[in-house]
Amino acid sequence: MNGFAYSIQTETASRRRESRSHGICLLNFPAIDLYRNVAVQKRIRQALNRLEELKSLPENWDENGALSIERRAYENTKCALEIIGEKASEAWNLFPNTNGTLLLTAPGKQLASINIGNENFSFFAMGKDKKVVKGMREFSPENLTNAFDQIQAEIGRV
Repeated sequence: MNGFAYSIQTETASRRRESRSHGICLLNFPAIDLYRNVAVQKRIRQALNRLEELKSLPENWDENGALSIERRAYENTKCALEIIGEKASEAWNLFPNTNGTLLLTAPGKQLASINIGNENFSFFAMGKDKKVVKGMREFSPENLTNAFDQIQAEIGRV
């Protein structure tokens, strides 16, 4: 195994151990080939960097009374970015909401979003046939994975 592959695998294992120790996101990802793993890890790292930028937004960041990002919403979104990064073929967009939650939207012209809060998340997707899937669930890795699978089934793999 070359040093680069070892580094990626070590970083991933370290991040998962850290998440488990904080009781945040308990995932068991399937083994995937190295080249896909590198692309997935790069996409996840970029998304986590964007999340860190949003975490630093102060109160009133929109000059209209917006709240800063809630700590639990931030932690839940970290977990969600890993789940979505592993399952999606393209990076989802990440935005702050004025109420302290975070919004993930599908790339391109796909109509899908996931709003992540402290305790719950809501989701919405509309396929080309105008069929809609939506809901609100308590945040857990399992619930988010199930919702994301429903979204992908409706709008196609993105």
